[in-house]
Formats: sequence, C-alpha cells, structure tokens
Amino acid sequence: MPRRAKLGRGPTAQGRGVPWPPAPPWALIAPAVLALVLVLPTFSFTYLFDDYDFLGRAQSFQLSQLTPDPGTLFYRPLSREIYFRVLYLLDPNQPFWGHLANTILLVAAVLLLSSITRKLAGPRAGYAAGAAFAALGALPILVGWASGSQDLLAIVFVLAALAAQLSNRPVVAMLGMACALLSKETAVAFVPAIAIARWVVGERPYKVRTSLIGFGLLVAAWGAAHPGIRLLLSSGLESGGPSAAYLTWSGADRWASLVKGVATLGNLPISGAGTPWPGERNSTLALAAAVVLMGSWTIWRFRAGSLDRGTAQGGITSAPRLVALSLLLAIPPLLLISLLVRYWQPYYLSLAAIGTSMLLGVGLARLPALPAAALALGFLALGIWCRGMDLGPGIPTERTVRPPMERLRRAEAEFRKRFPRIDSPAHVYLSVFVPEDKAVSMHLFRFQVLRIWYRNHSIDTMHPEWRRPDPPEERLAWVAPDMSVHEIDPRTLETRPALADSGSYEYGATLRAYAQGLAASGHTDRAVEILLRMPAPDPLVAVVHRRLAAALLLADGREPEAAKLLRTTPPLDREDALDVAGMFLSNPARRDIDAPVLAALGLAPADTAAVRGVMRKVALTGRREATIRFAHRLLAMMPGDWEAEALLRWLRQGAEAKRVTVPVVADSLW
Repeated sequence: MPRRAKLGRGPTAQGRGVPWPPAPPWALIAPAVLALVLVLPTFSFTYLFDDYDFLGRAQSFQLSQLTPDPGTLFYRPLSREIYFRVLYLLDPNQPFWGHLANTILLVAAVLLLSSITRKLAGPRAGYAAGAAFAALGALPILVGWASGSQDLLAIVFVLAALAAQLSNRPVVAMLGMACALLSKETAVAFVPAIAIARWVVGERPYKVRTSLIGFGLLVAAWGAAHPGIRLLLSSGLESGGPSAAYLTWSGADRWASLVKGVATLGNLPISGAGTPWPGERNSTLALAAAVVLMGSWTIWRFRAGSLDRGTAQGGITSAPRLVALSLLLAIPPLLLISLLVRYWQPYYLSLAAIGTSMLLGVGLARLPALPAAALALGFLALGIWCRGMDLGPGIPTERTVRPPMERLRRAEAEFRKRFPRIDSPAHVYLSVFVPEDKAVSMHLFRFQVLRIWYRNHSIDTMHPEWRRPDPPEERLAWVAPDMSVHEIDPRTLETRPALADSGSYEYGATLRAYAQGLAASGHTDRAVEILLRMPAPDPLVAVVHRRLAAALLLADGREPEAAKLLRTTPPLDREDALDVAGMFLSNPARRDIDAPVLAALGLAPADTAAVRGVMRKVALTGRREATIRFAHRLLAMMPGDWEAEALLRWLRQGAEAKRVTVPVVADSLW
C-alpha cells in the first residue's frame, strides 16, 4: 500500500490522491481582512484597569518576574511580563502599540484556523471557519483592551500546536502548547484534543499512547511549577488567599454560565432582545458584509469547491471526524469556564470559539452559495449586535469600557495641564471628588497611573490621610467633579490655578485630610496650624476646624492643649457633629482616631447611639472599611447587635464578590 500523505504536505481530494488546487488569494486572506475591519473601531480605546497593573510591573521589570510567584494565582509570563515589557519599551502612553500587537495576534489566529480547517475539509470550510471566528462578537474587545493579549496569545499558540500536531511535528506541538499554558491557564482544556488530534482525523499509523504520555508530562510539569494550580489543588478547587477568588468549585453559577457561554458562541446577546443596536457600528457592518460577500462569491465559484463534500485518501477526513475534532476543541474550554470561573466574562469564550468556528465552517461548506452567504451575514450581524451589550461595570464589553476610558483620558489631560512634568521622586496626595465614578480613583490610587503617565516609577499617589514621614517632594491636589485638577501649595495653602475657589468644599476637605495625614506622620503642630488658619466659608466650618484640631491633639495625648482650644470653641449641634464625624472618619486613616474625634465633637465615644449614627452615615456613603470599623466598635459595646452583624455579613459577601488583582492601600467606594 502506498504511504499516506502527511497533512502538512497538502491534502488530496475525492479519493483520487489529487492535492487540493490552491485557493484564490482573496479567499485566503478574506477572513483576516474581515477581522481587521471589525476590530479597527477599538483602536480608539485607552489602556484600562489591569493594563496599568501589567505596565507598572513592566516599568520595573526584573528577570525574577518570569519565575512563579507564590503570592499570585496566575502565572502568565509570556502574556503579562514579556508582552507588556515590550509595550512599555515602545511607549507606555501610546495604546496604539497594544492595539497593533493584539491585531497581529488576532490576524495570525484567523489565518491559522483557516489554514487548519482548509487542509482538513477544503477551501470552503477553511474560509467559512476563519470568517466565523473573526465575526464573533466577543472578540473585538480583546484588541481594544491590551490585556486581551492573554487570550489572543493562548489562542495563537493553541492553533500553532494543533497545526504542528496534525503535521506530525510533536515536539513543535508540545512547545506551542507550553507557550499557550504560559499565556493563559485555560489553554489546558485543549490538551486532550491536540494530543489525539491526528488519531481523531484518521491518520495512521499513530501512537496515541506516546502522545498522551508526552502531553501528560507537559501538563504535570506545568502544574508542579504553577503556584495557582498548587493552591487550587490544596484548597479543594477554591482560589483565595492573596489573590482574588476567581476560581471556585462550589461558588460557580454553572448552568447560567453554560447557557451564557453557548449564547456567546452563537453570537446571541445574553442581555436579551432588548439589547440596543450599536448604531455607531453600522459602517463597520456594511464594510464587513462586503468582505464576507466577496469572499463567499470567490470561494464558492472556485471549481475545487465541490471537493468539500467528499472524503479522500491523502489527508481529507470524514465529516463525522471533523465534527468530533471541533467538539473536542469547543466543549472542554466551555465546561472549564462554566464549572470553575466565578466571574463569567463573554471574552473568555473566544478560546472555545476555535472549535465552534471550525464546526460552523464545516457546516457552511456543505451548503449552496446563497444559503451559506445568508447565514454568514446573519452571524456577522448578530456579532455586531452583541457589541451593543451593557452587562454592568464588572463585565468589560465595548459598551461598558468606553465611559471609564473617556474619563481616564480626560483625567490624564488635566494632570498634564496642572503638572507638565514630574521627573523627581515625589509623593502626590490627592482627593478625588468625581461623583459616582470609581474608575478614576481606582486608577490613581490602586493602579498608580501617574507612574506610567510621567514614566517615573518613583511617584507614589495616595490619599492625603496617608502622608508618609519625610517625603522626597510633596504635591497636594484635588480632582474636582468636572475632572479639573487643582493644586494646593502645602506651605502657603494657596491654590493653583489662582482662580480656584479656596472656599470650596473640595479645597477644605483636601486640606483637612492633609492635616490628618500630617498628624499621623508626626507633624501634629503643623496640622493644627493648618486647621486653625485655613479659610472657612462660614462660622460653622470654622468651629469644625477648631474641634478637629483639638481631636488631633487628643490623639497625641495632649489633653490640656485640646481642652484649652475647646473652651473657646462654640458647641456643635448633635446632628451636625454626627455629620462631621461621618465625613471625617470615613476617610482612609493611618491610625485609629475615632474616639478623639467623637470626643472633640461633643459625642461621647461610649455613646452607642452616636456610634450607631456614625456607622449608618459611613455605610450610606459607601465606605466599607469605616463601616466595618464602626460595626465592630458597636458590637464591642452591644454584643449581638443585629444591625452591626447584618452589615458585617453583607460586607463580607461584598468582599468576596469584589475583584481585586493588586493590593488596595486605601479605602474605596463599594
């Protein structure tokens, strides 16, 4: 019997041993062009959220970062450390490079998927599979959000490993799979399919046992080195500890995630029929539809297209075997995401789309030209519709990431206007008064974006209450509700720009917070001086300043000085005192000054009604840490208090649901 041809050398057709004729050039690149058309609108995105975490690590890159870190759940040195180090070296303030790199990865993935499917099932199936993958509605966010590199790199390496395995290059396949695992852990779901891929498509002779052992050893070595895998295995598949609880066996919403996953793979908007149509994508849809029609017309009129329906000797496999391979590539990642991921996201399904796209390609290739083109256009339109979904601020979609990106772009422009350069080591103390906007505060304090914007790793951004002793250089400022940035000279208490209102609430709150930070860092006299001489818009505010100054003296054990100051200070109404305590003590503090503040405001620290009142006020303003603190204070005075216990239970649940990937220094809104 003649030796069977390798898949990598080109399949044969119709059982006659005749290789597929080369497909028209346009049909080969049409899926990649379609992908490019669909993701171009995301090039306007800025860096956001985890992008700044990874850029910050890249700013102080060390080779040790490429080794497993016991303090983190994820180990992705290729898609995080190396990838973002390259972006930082190119320009950390130019997201274009991230969009370009992710687009290149996406185009490579589309071409690889098209090539693999074309070799297995013919030109039509190859074109249709690539087009289906490119048209997935959950995919463009991976280009617009630089952190999508983790999924895209995993997809590219998985497809490269599959192509190598089908071409009988097992060593290359294992290297590709290793790179995929070091890009994103979900890639492990593809190991069974790749290990037995040649056997599934009917290649013989094929040593299944050898392949399974080789890939099994690869996964075992990866799992032994990966700190997150060890954590999951030791904790009964429940992630936690220093990392956010992303993965869970008991807490996953399995059936809901599975339904949403299937809908996402089918380009069905999971927010329902009421999902708004993204009218800004009409031009994108028109251009993409033209690409699909041109590609379909080219490939269906291609004479060799009829060969898609047959099977052959030299590498073309039967439809059932292709379906089996497609399902092996789709079902394991879909199940892994549904069973273990606590916080479901649509873009997670881009990995499983490798299998479903191949399945769609095989199915469309067996249809006449007109129905196939109509179904392809329908799938494309559904994908555009999915891009209009708003699933809430915790789930990144194109609709939900645009508002915080725009606000962050405005914040960067305002900071550069107020501080054109920050070249030396500096502590930047900020108060943020942007109403109902967590994104700006999160980026300033948690992701330390000033370090990236000014390319200066020695900038520390913190709340004024967290002032540190002996700072190298101090900058004190506030971000107003209109996103404008105003600076205060800590020595003269004057504002810049000079037209800023020194009688505004924002000005006073920032200076009061700074005084609190001064006292906590050993400069109580300076803090008291600021509180006593800072402008007050009315007599009531002046009284508050004097009483807060007395509170700082009490916190230092200087009771006689505090008593002298309080003797010449008018009293506060009880409700006003509760309001001031709730405002002042809700801020993140370096030390416990609750009792001194309550006493200075005329509220006895042992007054349970006062403590309850403050607890309610900080709870209503969304200050989690302060609420927990006062709930515990109330429980110490009234064990078993139902309100305090209920608040603590609710906040513990909120803490579990709160996604945190890097340490949070200060309190933040829920």
